[in-house]
Amino acid sequence: MPNNKHENSESYIYPDGGEAITIALIGETEPYPGYWQASEDGVLERGIKIISKKGLNGSLLDVGCGFGRLLLKFSKYFDSLYGVEPDKERYEVCKKNISEWGMEEKVRLFNGTVDMLDDKLRFDVILCSHVIQHIPEQISGQLLKTFRKLLKDNGLLILTTSHSDTNEDIYLKNYINTEGKRAEAKISQKEFNSFENKNGILPTKMFSWHNLQKLLEAGGFHVIDSRVYHDNRGSRYVHKLFGTDRLINTLGSLKKTRGRDICVIAGQD
Repeated sequence: MPNNKHENSESYIYPDGGEAITIALIGETEPYPGYWQASEDGVLERGIKIISKKGLNGSLLDVGCGFGRLLLKFSKYFDSLYGVEPDKERYEVCKKNISEWGMEEKVRLFNGTVDMLDDKLRFDVILCSHVIQHIPEQISGQLLKTFRKLLKDNGLLILTTSHSDTNEDIYLKNYINTEGKRAEAKISQKEFNSFENKNGILPTKMFSWHNLQKLLEAGGFHVIDSRVYHDNRGSRYVHKLFGTDRLINTLGSLKKTRGRDICVIAGQD
C-alpha cells in the first residue's frame, strides 16, 4: 500500500511538540519507573482483546497519530492502517518512523484533519488517543460525529483522554515555566474553548465520567468498556502489592475518582 502524502494548508502546531510537558508529567507522577507505559499497555491490550473477539482486523484509523507509536503497536492486528496528523513536524517524524519500521506498504499517512479523508472510506476501528482533551468542546463534539460516519456498521471506537477525579470537568493549561519545570494552572471553560493555537501552552480538559458518557452518546456511541489508568496516588509498594490499576477499576467508587486518564471502547447506536 503506498504511503500517501496529503498536505494541509492550515499551520496547526501541537503545543507540546517536543513532548517536554508530557515527559515532565510522567517524571513527576509515576509511582515507579515504567509504570506510565505499563498502565497504558494494560488498557490498550484490553481493547485489542475486545477487537479480536469481534473479528475486526481489516482497517484502523489513528486520529492524531503523532509520531506513530500506536500505529506500530496496532500494526500486527490489522491488514491496513491509516494515520492522520495535523502538525507538519510530527507528521514528518511519523513518516520517517513508518519507513524505518518497514511499514510503508501497510500504512497511509495524511497531514491534515480527519475531515479531509475520502468520504467513501470506512474503518473497522478508529483510535483517538489523547486528542479530544486538547481541542475546543464544539470541535470535539463534531469530531465524534465524524468518527461515527467513518466507522463500518459493526466498528468500534477506542478513545483515550484525560480523566477528572471529581464529578465535574476540570480545565487546565500546562506549560514549561521559566525555571524549566512543568507548571499547571486551572482555567475557565471559556478560556479553554477560546485558546489559540499557541506553541508551548497545552490546554487540557479533564473529563468527568458522566460528561464523557454524554459526549459519546451525543456523537452516536454507547460505552462497551471503560478503564481508568495512570493513577498517580500511592507508593511503588502499594501499586506492586495491590495492583492499583486493577483495584480501582474493580471498585466503582474508586473508578470515578482515581486515574489521570481513561480509555473507553465504544460501539455505535
